[in-house]
Amino acid sequence: MDFSTRRDARENNLNFMPKKYCCGLKRKLLVWLLLVAMVPLVLMSVLSYKTAKTSLHQASTDLLTARVHDNAAFIENWFKYRVLDLESQALSQNSTAFMQELHESYISSGESLGDYVTTYQWNRIVHDRSEDLKNFQRMYGYYDVYLINMDGEILYTNSREEDLGSNLMKGSLSQTKFAQAFRATSKTGRSRFSDLERHVPSQSQIAGFLTTIIFNEDGDKVGVFALQFSPEQIQFTMRGTDQAEQSELTYIVGLNATQKKVTLRTSSERQRTIFDQVIDNPQTRLWFANTHGGTGQPYLMDEEQVSLYSTALHNEVIGIHHSLDIAGVRWGIIAEIPTDVAFAASNKLWRLMAAVFTVTCVLVLLIASSISRRIVEPIIRLSHFAQLVSEGDLDQACPVTTGDEIGGLTESFNLMVMNLRKLFANLQFQKYALDQHAIVTITDVKGNITYANDKFVELSGYSRKDLIGSNHRLIQSDEHSREFFRNMWKTIASKKVWSGEIKNIAKDGKHYWVHSTIVPFLDEIGKITHYVAIRTDISVSKDSETMLQEAHDSLMEQRNELVQMTQELELAREEAVEASQAKSEFLANMSHEIRTPMTAILGFTGIIAENVTSRINIDAINTVQKNGEYLLNIINDILDLSKIEAGKSTIEQIEFHPYPVIRDAVTLVDLRACNKGLTIELVIDGALPETISSDPTRLRQILINLLGNSIKFTDEGLVILRVSTLHEDGESYLQFDIIDQGLGMTPKQTEKLFQPFVQSDGSTTRKYGGTGLGLTISKHFTEMLGGRLTLEASELHVGSHFRFTIGTGSLIDVDMLDDPAANLESKAGVKPGSNTDLNGYRLLLVEDGVDNQRLITFILKKVGAQITIAENGLIGFDMAIDAKENGEAFDCILMDMQMPVMSGYEATAALREEEYTGAIIALTANAMEGDRTKCIESGCDAFATKPINRIELINQILQTTSSRRRAA
Repeated sequence: MDFSTRRDARENNLNFMPKKYCCGLKRKLLVWLLLVAMVPLVLMSVLSYKTAKTSLHQASTDLLTARVHDNAAFIENWFKYRVLDLESQALSQNSTAFMQELHESYISSGESLGDYVTTYQWNRIVHDRSEDLKNFQRMYGYYDVYLINMDGEILYTNSREEDLGSNLMKGSLSQTKFAQAFRATSKTGRSRFSDLERHVPSQSQIAGFLTTIIFNEDGDKVGVFALQFSPEQIQFTMRGTDQAEQSELTYIVGLNATQKKVTLRTSSERQRTIFDQVIDNPQTRLWFANTHGGTGQPYLMDEEQVSLYSTALHNEVIGIHHSLDIAGVRWGIIAEIPTDVAFAASNKLWRLMAAVFTVTCVLVLLIASSISRRIVEPIIRLSHFAQLVSEGDLDQACPVTTGDEIGGLTESFNLMVMNLRKLFANLQFQKYALDQHAIVTITDVKGNITYANDKFVELSGYSRKDLIGSNHRLIQSDEHSREFFRNMWKTIASKKVWSGEIKNIAKDGKHYWVHSTIVPFLDEIGKITHYVAIRTDISVSKDSETMLQEAHDSLMEQRNELVQMTQELELAREEAVEASQAKSEFLANMSHEIRTPMTAILGFTGIIAENVTSRINIDAINTVQKNGEYLLNIINDILDLSKIEAGKSTIEQIEFHPYPVIRDAVTLVDLRACNKGLTIELVIDGALPETISSDPTRLRQILINLLGNSIKFTDEGLVILRVSTLHEDGESYLQFDIIDQGLGMTPKQTEKLFQPFVQSDGSTTRKYGGTGLGLTISKHFTEMLGGRLTLEASELHVGSHFRFTIGTGSLIDVDMLDDPAANLESKAGVKPGSNTDLNGYRLLLVEDGVDNQRLITFILKKVGAQITIAENGLIGFDMAIDAKENGEAFDCILMDMQMPVMSGYEATAALREEEYTGAIIALTANAMEGDRTKCIESGCDAFATKPINRIELINQILQTTSSRRRAA
């Protein structure tokens, strides 16, 4: 059959191809063309819509925020000026005299209140005194003005309605918000707002009341001045500030009488719905939660947040709120705008994009259908010829009908068929030659077996029928890794010969080893067509080799484990050394940064102490000094973290009076308690020893930690510190009980106590602050002081009871004091300084801190020394060398060790290298272990830490200078 005849026959066969091949690719092309064209359009449309909507949402949010803030400012100012009016009128002499005259007349009349306000005497006083109040009412447009005595009896009103002659403390008006405002003002002395309510004497009209105290000339409270106003004035303010846009709605809300529901305070319906209409939406709930905590108790916080929700008037609105505090009453302003108004522009844009999308889809569909048809038909023809070739018919040639890539693919297909015919003939010859060698297989490029000789069949245990067409993984054992086979395939795929040993598995499960050589075979253009594997059975020799290798591997594995363990230990040691060095450097820097300013604080405090005589000032100076010294002691232990972590914290064992330490601790935390309205009660239960042997600093720190915790978690009531002496098992202790009426804890929360950096409840940190270290540190020190710290009791919302003890040492021959406060010697003032004389001494102060320069200069000049100052180590070095060369060497150099440009360590070392023999005293704020050694090694003669002790510094200068002179 010639080529043209075969071509006609195969073109006719196209009609018999399955439908799925004729239409599948076309549908895919249509889908993909639509996706490629439409996805960017959709994404761009959605992005544009979202961007527009986001911008409009932000613009609406900004508008509502401005509206609600404007309303808040107007309303707060309105009430501010009303309070000023009220307080100004209450302070007038006429109002005070009016109030006093009415009250005195009422008391002397002996009449009941209701009868008294109808008497001639009452009318006479009103006639003489009321004109000023009536003018006040008319001037500002208030509904009524009241004069009320301190017993709540309404002695005068301008309008003379039914509430005249009533008592706000009892009777029908006692439960009104007007009465509540009166009581709050009477108790606190501050002006208060009653909130709005229906006032029955005023025909049940909505009214608000402002109250303030009336004082007489002696400053005593003589009554309450009140004014009544109509809510229409507030409503008018609202209309005047934010109702310009009809689409926006702004209204005020507050709490109902039960303090559980949010109701209106302003309304567009002439106040008829006030208090009756409950407003429940996300903004009112957020306002209620932010300002009343959900419990009716007001908080001083307000977070403005925008939210979307539905209302009775609109399907969905954007809303925001702002809180007001009107003379003790919490209100909220809600501003809303409908989303259909806010997002009108974006909705219009979305409809336009939808129309564009629909038109574009139709156009793309028509174009894609035409393109896919032109592409698919030649591919269908080529697929048919490829199917015939795959069935073994190599006498195929597909007609080339197009000049594009598909035509090129068709030409390549025809060339491939021609090459296959050649390769097939060559392969038959190769199979015959290879079959003469032992254990031979041929696989295709995918590893599927196409030929296996008899020896391979015998060794593998599989029949030739089982092997042909199966992948070579059929005989693959689990001996080799995936990387092994990956490298093998990588080698042969790169057209290289691979040779190696492989462990295979036979059909019966028996393993065998072969030495295999795999050779890739290529066609005329260098393309791999198949692989030939030639193998030799090496199972016997491999078994012996395996036994030796296993023994060697076992020894090497043990050796490697030892080496790895050694390396890990060395690495851990190096990391520990680096961490320790970094921590020491950090703590040294922290010590310097904290102690340097403390030098100026305590130093200048000592200077001030010498120049004050007032008892109050002396006590204040003493308090500053004691607190500063106490702070330094605490800083020393906190900064020296290495001691605590290593269990090397140290304590003192000295004789001291315990009562002054206890009293000082209470004094230190008393201000915090007073600020919260708390009372600290110190109870001495029985006699206390006059002296004990312990550490006063640690005792003070424990007391301050525990008392501070009780104050922190107590909002009202008492904090009691009870101190007693305890004798137990032949030992004596001081026992301290700290009892508060605070937050308390649940049993689950108490399980977390005494753990570092952990508080009983995560919310505690958010509300009260703190690190959670106080109890842990206190427990650590109580145990070091021979006692213990325990939680005796704690109940949620009732309070907690902590107890700790410390050892006192032997109390034999120690006086027991029933009243330790009476036996405490008064220590007023600060001890005078040393009279040591430094006249004639020339001193060089090398210090970069200006405050410390002034302090040390003042101290030393006061005792006669001449001071020269250098701002850093380099300047100090130059000054010291110049003075020595000029024959005017300084008697002593005071060298700060941490300075810019050149540190004190570098400057001292440089001076000693220049054979400088004068006295050098190190001044450093570093109090870490080893700092003294470092200073001495750099060349310093002595070491003084900051804060500076004046007497010790002067004595140090004298001693060091004298020692240097004797050595010279």
